Order: sequence, then structure tokens, then C-alpha cells
Amino acid sequence: MSSKGRTTIIVIITLVWALNFVASLAIPSYNAPPEINSIFMGVVGTALATGPIASKRRRNGEEDPQEPASSEGQS
Repeated sequence: MSSKGRTTIIVIITLVWALNFVASLAIPSYNAPPEINSIFMGVVGTALATGPIASKRRRNGEEDPQEPASSEGQS
């Protein structure tokens, strides 16, 4: 999937998530299932972790902050 397509999907999902949140505040009778927040968070988090930000870091040669720095050449 292209970076632009992935970004578009992330934006759409985030907007739906935000609308769900606002609806729960604005409409007293609306009760979204609590699991929906976990689902949205998982989808958007995974998309962001594997999407444009990670790709940009790889292109720029930056190290992954989760991985320890290599110790090559150090005694």
C-alpha cells in the first residue's frame, strides 16, 4: 500500500474514532461499546507504527528507538 493511501486510511479511522467520542459526549443516550476504543487504538497504532513515520526513519537511516544501539567497533 502506498504511503498516501495508508495516511488516508489513518486519517479516516481517526476521524471516525473522534466522531464516536464526540457523539458519546453530545448525545446522552448514545453508549458506544468500550471495546471500540481498543479496536481503534490498535488499528491506528499498528498503522502508524508500520506506516509513514517508520518508513521515513528507515529512509533517513535512523535507528529504531526500540532497538538497542549496535556496539560494533567498541571494546
